Amino acid sequence: MESSFVKDISLSLIKNHGKQSFKNVLVLIPSQRIGLHLKKELANQFEEPAWLPEISTIDSFVTSLSELVIVDELDAIFELYLSYLKVFEKPDDSDTFVTWGKQILSDFNDVDKYLLESKDVFKNLRSIKEIESWSFNAEELTETQQKFLEFWDKLGHLYIQYNEDLKAKGLCTKSSIYKKIASNQIEYLAGLKFEKIYIVGFNALSTSEIAIFKFMVDSGQGIILWDADAYYINDKNQEAGSFIRKYLKLGLSSKQSYNDGIKGKEKVIQIHGANSNIGQTMVASHILEKESLFQTKKSAIVFADESLLRPMLNVLPSNISKMNVAMGYPLNASNSYSLLDQLFVTLKNVGRYQQKNSLYYKDFEQIFHHELVQLLVAEKDINLEDIEEKVNKENYTYIPKKSLESALGGSFNVFDFLFYNKEDGVVQLLEGVINLFHEVRDVVLKINADVIEKEAILLILTSLKKVQHVLEKNDIVKSPESLLLLIKQLIRTGKISFYGEPLQGLQVLGLLETRGLDFENLVLLSCNEEVLPAASFTQSLMPYDLRKYFGLPTKDDKEAMFAYYFYRLLQRSKNIHLIYNNGAPDGMSSNEISRYLLQIQNELPTDVVRIEL
Repeated sequence: MESSFVKDISLSLIKNHGKQSFKNVLVLIPSQRIGLHLKKELANQFEEPAWLPEISTIDSFVTSLSELVIVDELDAIFELYLSYLKVFEKPDDSDTFVTWGKQILSDFNDVDKYLLESKDVFKNLRSIKEIESWSFNAEELTETQQKFLEFWDKLGHLYIQYNEDLKAKGLCTKSSIYKKIASNQIEYLAGLKFEKIYIVGFNALSTSEIAIFKFMVDSGQGIILWDADAYYINDKNQEAGSFIRKYLKLGLSSKQSYNDGIKGKEKVIQIHGANSNIGQTMVASHILEKESLFQTKKSAIVFADESLLRPMLNVLPSNISKMNVAMGYPLNASNSYSLLDQLFVTLKNVGRYQQKNSLYYKDFEQIFHHELVQLLVAEKDINLEDIEEKVNKENYTYIPKKSLESALGGSFNVFDFLFYNKEDGVVQLLEGVINLFHEVRDVVLKINADVIEKEAILLILTSLKKVQHVLEKNDIVKSPESLLLLIKQLIRTGKISFYGEPLQGLQVLGLLETRGLDFENLVLLSCNEEVLPAASFTQSLMPYDLRKYFGLPTKDDKEAMFAYYFYRLLQRSKNIHLIYNNGAPDGMSSNEISRYLLQIQNELPTDVVRIEL
């Protein structure tokens, strides 16, 4: 490859420090993956052993400056609830709190990371909610409206109480560390041991990150290297460059020049339509099979929708001899997750239908026809024909516990928790769920099943046991619904990791993993609206206008981030294939082509960039 961002960084380091004087140099990066490639690129320049610079993500660097322990994500919800009980005279029960506690934590983190005064934020939020609640037809607010406003009024007090309670236990949030360092720059940053600090490959920054980086640059210690292209930096209407243009105005400038790699270098961009999401993987497989260039380490297949990884792996052509999966498969797309979800739907229905010692026939079918439970049924030689015959021929609506117990025999204890009794408590219920997943995992390992499913079950078991451990200390969750919500909050962003050689062969990446990396040959799947850019679902209690006023991230910022990821991929690539789903809409999905594909068709010059449809 002629050039890459990582290579540019390594050449800058060597130019400024030679090949032997990196000992007091720090390189701050947005992800560990860039660091791995940077180490390899530097090693290629050395002919004899030498000190490498210290390479660290910004999160690792910032948290290393604090003596406090960062509170665990799950523990944070319970700690917040304990603080909530101190602030509110008539608090909601724990089950209700779990439904919105995560949103409060998210907003508290934003307040810290964006260096806001909590009293100002929540005072404005209270005023907005007061206006929303007030009616021109009513002389005064109802009791319910008053209670509603009291909630918004006391959020500022809750923020203070929560942070005080954490500090008393030697704990803190990661965002509060950012705020502390950004607000006390001389105390934390002036005495750093490093001769030079290189800040490389960043794009969207919080206010605290801007303050930290600006102090480093203004002191002469920090040097910023942006990974950007003249095409979107110099065009004020191009949202891909909006963040970096903003930072340049704030003084986070760099001496580097920006190449015009998107418009100025020859490249071929081919746009392919597929009739379904699975069809996209078939199109990608055909491209990989017919183009030998994709067997090199300069090549990548990138997923805007990471759930397509599994079907893609099933149709990879045989000519791909080396490959590295450098992305995680979404846990919530696994069969194990669907089983977990169905178990809790059933538990919810057991209470809803008020049928003691019986199981609704649809819940029976959903669970015992599930792929993973079927493996368990086969392994234990369980015969369910009699029950299924009664359901189908005798129109059984509810299956008595005794009937199921008779059919399952000695294996009934594995499913006994389905007849959950509220008096037993959710900890005991969770024990039953964990026991079932252990049984399923034993079968999956025995038959040497799909590696993704093996890892998914292990991740779910780990998460369930973590929740169980916390609940044993904090008995505040009372219902299966709240328990499931808590578990989902813990694992909703979980990913199944893969291990491989990141420096060889075809690289398989999610969009986020491409930051700072460049490829000559590229396939990008799911180039559809609501995927690229992704639909915005903000975990926040604050309305859009208030977030905009205080400079907090909004859907506009999210769209600008996706635009940057997309155009950054194009700037050094030569052979590009963009695939989108143009089949019939599925459910709520419109299958509309991504706006970015329409933009490049209209904006890129045909004499340099050849776009083939």
